[in-house]
Amino acid sequence: MLLVVLGVAFTGCIEDDFTTSSSDLPEFSTDTLAFDTVLTDVGTATRQFVVYNRHKKMLNISSIKIAGNSRGRFYLNVDGVTGEEFHDVEIRGNDSIFVFVEAFIDPSDDNNPILLEDKLEFVTNGVAQQVVITAWGQNVERLYSPLVAEDTHFTADRPYVIFDTLRVAEGATLTLDAGTRLYFHNKAAMVVDGRLLANGTNELSDITIPAIEHKWGEWEVTTPATPEADGEETRKCASCQKEETRPLPYTADKLELTGTGLENQSVVWIDGVPVPVEKDDAGNPYVTLPEDASSVLVTYSFNTGSADRHTQYPTGMQV
Repeated sequence: MLLVVLGVAFTGCIEDDFTTSSSDLPEFSTDTLAFDTVLTDVGTATRQFVVYNRHKKMLNISSIKIAGNSRGRFYLNVDGVTGEEFHDVEIRGNDSIFVFVEAFIDPSDDNNPILLEDKLEFVTNGVAQQVVITAWGQNVERLYSPLVAEDTHFTADRPYVIFDTLRVAEGATLTLDAGTRLYFHNKAAMVVDGRLLANGTNELSDITIPAIEHKWGEWEVTTPATPEADGEETRKCASCQKEETRPLPYTADKLELTGTGLENQSVVWIDGVPVPVEKDDAGNPYVTLPEDASSVLVTYSFNTGSADRHTQYPTGMQV
């Protein structure tokens, strides 16, 4: 059932003022954000953690930044905003925000894995807190549609990343030293028309060929959503150009109230803001959603007495 209130009924229920106490601090869903070993010059998949405000009043995080010298290697997105350093990030009482992190490790001449470690620093009410970020990078040899036309030797110095097809031609031999690592990108393959010789030891007797994860770009709208049908979004892998799609739900800027428990009210509350109920030319009641609420919708169901009616409401509407 939906709860409807008049314009001034709940003015004291939302704590919009800030706490300045040094004991009122955010909490984090993890103290260490660790990435798996990644290939240099590619970048990692995105990892995330949550920053919680467990207090009734709002928190103002005065600063969020990489504390050490790893700027340009760790990429941040705080509450939907991308940047290197953030100031005056607000979290409402008993609410939370997401922090997304990607790592990018530059290639080098080192054959051994490279450790990239730093701290993401949060300063709130004069108190500094840190979340440790670690990532291992591995330099690789990238081979695009390689053709082994004569006897060739792959060493164990660093892994090989195969794009498309590694082909060993008739009459040629590809020799793999013990410990040689071959990484095949999505849909890559090995075709041996000649000879493949894999040298092993008692400790290194298996050949492992793991797949490489996609490096997805941003979602882009390819088919806009309408009230009659969902739209579609598409994203593309930067490495292999594979495309992936997902439905795009329709979100309206106007919320129809006819047939609901709200239709006879004059005001409803959305994200703590009173929104007046209006009527169209036919006398049907509706509210105009705030710009920041209309793009963040969830589905609520409520009973009209005869049948369930389903529609979309902003996450901040009191129910």
